[in-house]
Amino acid sequence: MFAWNYVRPGDVQAKADALAAQTNIPGVKGMVLDVEIEWESTGSEGDAVALCDAIRAELEPDKMLGFSSFGWLAYHPGFPWAEFDQHCGDMHLPQTYWDAWSTGPTGGFQKAVDGAQQFGLTAPLWAAQDNYEGTPTSADLNEFFAVAGPFSSLWRWPSPGDTALDQQLAELDWANP
Repeated sequence: MFAWNYVRPGDVQAKADALAAQTNIPGVKGMVLDVEIEWESTGSEGDAVALCDAIRAELEPDKMLGFSSFGWLAYHPGFPWAEFDQHCGDMHLPQTYWDAWSTGPTGGFQKAVDGAQQFGLTAPLWAAQDNYEGTPTSADLNEFFAVAGPFSSLWRWPSPGDTALDQQLAELDWANP
């Protein structure tokens, strides 16, 4: 299990202390920083480095630190990609919501791969896919998982107890290690 927090720039040390404390809980493998539009401003690069380094300094040695953000990286050239990649880059979870963007089951992931190459990122890609109200079919999700790999994930299970979604989960060829 990974902790996941939406994080904005500023107040770096207080955030680092809180995020490291959440990550160092027994059973938590690591922290994913959900960093989005607020980081697309001049000067956020310094906060990105400082935040990642401060968190990492407080983490137990076996904990991982990664980040999640836009799936279409190329549309966000002002984002501090390199800083998060270099300082929080145990994994990168691009939000590849192809069901919302009409790119097909593998198109959103390919946009993330292309963007990572464009910016020279090296963190392993663990794509996150949306499952809003069961919009993607089981076949589409299985195609996505086959391409995105075993560390890919689903974001949003909107209706707990919905028997159709429970059935869909049983139909997925997804074995996250």
